[in-house]
Amino acid sequence: MPGQFSMEDGEDPVAVSAHDDQEAEYNRVYASSRLARLRIRLRDTPDPFEPSTQQQVLAAIGVLGGLLIWRFGARPARD
Repeated sequence: MPGQFSMEDGEDPVAVSAHDDQEAEYNRVYASSRLARLRIRLRDTPDPFEPSTQQQVLAAIGVLGGLLIWRFGARPARD
């Protein structure tokens, strides 16, 4: 969605027209396809974690994945 329309731009016809054009283009793209709607929703969705927490979670997933591969991936061949 285009940025909020400020009250100080309320009397400037060029700013009003530009904001209306941006809003019309947003609505056109949003209505064009399901994929476009999904992309816009994903773009506007906030991150569920703080960046530092996200790095710790990703590091923990990597370590656990490595341990699982090490534990279950190195099975000796049976003859």
